[in-house]
Amino acid sequence: MALAKKKDTPVALKREQKTGQPAEAKTAPLRNVCIICEQEGIEGKPVKEDAILGSIRAIKNALKIATNRRLIVCETCVPKYTEKRGRFEKTLVQYVAISAIIVVGLIALPLIAGGAFNFGALIFGVAIGAFITALSFTQYMPAVEGIEQKR
Repeated sequence: MALAKKKDTPVALKREQKTGQPAEAKTAPLRNVCIICEQEGIEGKPVKEDAILGSIRAIKNALKIATNRRLIVCETCVPKYTEKRGRFEKTLVQYVAISAIIVVGLIALPLIAGGAFNFGALIFGVAIGAFITALSFTQYMPAVEGIEQKR
């Protein structure tokens, strides 16, 4: 039995099952949108795709609410972007430092006080540290290609 149409090929059918779109459907070109001022259809510096943005896109695709936009920072928003990115990086460093102090404190203080090593305290400290570090991502601002951050 020969396949009648190109869209009925096994590869096309698999793609249709995976994406939920008909095999002959073409994907629309990505629209540019500034992550600061949210203007569409403008030019600017592209945002680097990282694990966080990839996760967000995967979740949105799974929920079928993805808008398929290309994230950029327009030239007029670069100063505002660098301020927000710097604030995010500073917050991340502070939260990681607080997390490290808590983990070390939960492990070292009982040992200094003459107690035994408690494996539960280690697990609890790491969990609390991970949670505190994750809180810094509420202010997440992705990196942009071509914009160097001051360190």
